[in-house]
Amino acid sequence: MKILIGDCFHDSDKGGGGIIGGAISTIRTACNERNCSPDISLLFRFSRDDPRFASASRLTVKEFPDTHILPAPISSRRGPGLQWICWVIKILVTGPIRLLFTQYCKHPAIKAMKDADVILFKGGNFYRSKSTSSIIDSAAMLLLFYSMLLAIRLKKKFFVVSHTFGPFYTKSARRIVKKILMSASHVSCREHISKEILIQCGLEPGSIEVTPDFAFATYASGKGRIEEILTKYRLEPCKYVAVTARPWFHEERKHGHSERHLRYVKRMAELCDYIISHVTDKVALVVQNKGSHSLREGDIGPLKEIQHHTRNRNQIVLMDDDFCFTELTGIYGNAFMTIGTRLHSCIFSLSAGTPAIAVKYSHKADGIMHMVNADDYILDIEDLSLEAGKGMIDTIAAHRTNLSNMYLRRVNRLKRELYDLVTNMVLDNL
Repeated sequence: MKILIGDCFHDSDKGGGGIIGGAISTIRTACNERNCSPDISLLFRFSRDDPRFASASRLTVKEFPDTHILPAPISSRRGPGLQWICWVIKILVTGPIRLLFTQYCKHPAIKAMKDADVILFKGGNFYRSKSTSSIIDSAAMLLLFYSMLLAIRLKKKFFVVSHTFGPFYTKSARRIVKKILMSASHVSCREHISKEILIQCGLEPGSIEVTPDFAFATYASGKGRIEEILTKYRLEPCKYVAVTARPWFHEERKHGHSERHLRYVKRMAELCDYIISHVTDKVALVVQNKGSHSLREGDIGPLKEIQHHTRNRNQIVLMDDDFCFTELTGIYGNAFMTIGTRLHSCIFSLSAGTPAIAVKYSHKADGIMHMVNADDYILDIEDLSLEAGKGMIDTIAAHRTNLSNMYLRRVNRLKRELYDLVTNMVLDNL
């Protein structure tokens, strides 16, 4: 059975890696119970002419050496000035041609789509407006959904699973979203807010499900590998708190205004100091996004700033190796708790039974934390409340065992939902 998984993102984004890993794991489990062997291809969002493609699957191929890695069917190689103009011209020419004449196109992604028995667009946070201009927003939507347009053109059955959608700023973008998703055999969101956004686009409520993020089906590296990592950083199981941070307030900082960013960093540092004085004497600052695909996405900057502003720097450990999602799941799984601005650090933690506090920067955090009954453990990056954070830390410290058991039970149910989804919606529809 040939299965193509679309919307695969760069391995520097370990959350995306966890989604891929969870999807493959779920598919293999479902196929094994059907006595069939899946031949899985991974369609990345980077084209072969894009320098980012070379490193996009560096960790994925180590974890899944038998999968086929495919470049995006349309150029993703953007650049400043003249390079950007050339890229726009290139996609305006090649995009429609490949879409109209798919029968003659020899691009490996299109060939794999033709051969696939199932096309599954797994979860992510790609489908949202890029502009308030109708023309620019419409063009962006067509580009973001290009692989789905190819699936429609090839008359292939495709499934859109556990995505975050929106916001969509223009009527034209909402019309495009409605038209494309109505052609899917299944559409599901990672949270109810995305479902409401799709309903506003004109989709019928009954046609949209809310399903777990595939990263809930992740797993940790072997015990030996995790012990090796913890030994390197002089950490002991359950005697450290893991913290992740991401760059934010990009536009303000670009224009020389860093007040809100500095407040965010300082309050995260204060939470680290509170942990050291009230919970455990070690805090591990974990780099979850290396920023190889985008310098503005790298976590090392804000983590170093947090470390700089703490009073207890000698008890702060900066973990900056290029970890894969299985290693991160093991790191978070051995922590006492996790405070995560990177949402998937919370998902990896909760999947391993480690309580987590999410520092939210978009609506996806509310929905995903709600799935595991962790609504009371969300802080807002826009106005990070120090007192609220301390209260959450104290509650977790007092009830960790009960919370851990509750999360493990809930995550097992979510894994079962994902398995049933793949079995009922995908394998049963072949």
